[in-house]
Amino acid sequence: MRHPRTRRQSLASLMAAAALVIACVSVTGALAAGKTVQVVTRTALRLHFGEVTDVPTADVVVADAPCPSGYLATGGGFEESGSITINLVGSKVEGNFEGWKVEVVNPPLGQAGTVQAFALCEHNVKLPVPVG
Repeated sequence: MRHPRTRRQSLASLMAAAALVIACVSVTGALAAGKTVQVVTRTALRLHFGEVTDVPTADVVVADAPCPSGYLATGGGFEESGSITINLVGSKVEGNFEGWKVEVVNPPLGQAGTVQAFALCEHNVKLPVPVG
């Protein structure tokens, strides 16, 4: 079953693609009319969730949330459920900012639960914009 937030990401991606198409049509029209075009940088942010990972009793688990291709992780964290005994060991960016990674431990007398990592991913897009 897909996480409800995943649907929002798909809608956001669709809206971003539509905006890009509109911008391209606008630039093409501006060039045809002999107007000047300036390239500007826009930052796109996307909240990306990793898989829900089981955290059994007396275990250490690593969960990650990789960023989509072309995006870099600028932050992240995790959500836990089903247990009040899960303890955070570490929460950090992965490697070359390609995602977010969390490590949790559930003590021997703890209750089983789940953990889900998330990453705030950034992508800089250069867009041509008509001037004047």
